[in-house]
Amino acid sequence: EKGLVLRMLFNKEKMIMYGLRMIDIYTKINENYGNYISDDNAEQCVMRISLFNPTVSRIFSQSDDYIAAIRALEHNLVYNVLLKGVKNINKISLKKLNKNIYDNDTGVFQKQSRWILNTDGLQDRRGPAQAGGSLRG
Repeated sequence: EKGLVLRMLFNKEKMIMYGLRMIDIYTKINENYGNYISDDNAEQCVMRISLFNPTVSRIFSQSDDYIAAIRALEHNLVYNVLLKGVKNINKISLKKLNKNIYDNDTGVFQKQSRWILNTDGLQDRRGPAQAGGSLRG
C-alpha cells in the first residue's frame, strides 16, 4: 500500500495556451498534497502524488474502497484547486478613473488617476488585498 502513486499527465499545448507552467501547478497542489514533479522542458509534463503521504491518507482512511477514494481525490483536484485567478470571479474589467483632488498643502486641485476593477461573480466581500489583488495604479 505504501507504494501507490497517482500519476497525472498534463497536455503541454493546453498548458501553454492557458499560460500555466508545471511550477504553477506544483505550487498549488503542494499546498495540500505531497508530490514529485517533472519540469517544463521534459517531453511529457508528469506529476506524481503519493497516495499514502500523511495529507492524502486522511482521504483513504475514510473509506476501504480505494477506487472511490481516488475518485474523491480526482474531484478535489479538478474542482477545488484553483490554479489561477480568484475563486467565484467570472469576469473582470479594468477602468481608469480620473478625479480632481484638492491638495491642502498647495491649495490647488490636482488631477489624479486611479484604476478600478469591475468584477462579476464575486460572492464574498473580501477586499482586493485579501483576494490577492491591488487597486493601486
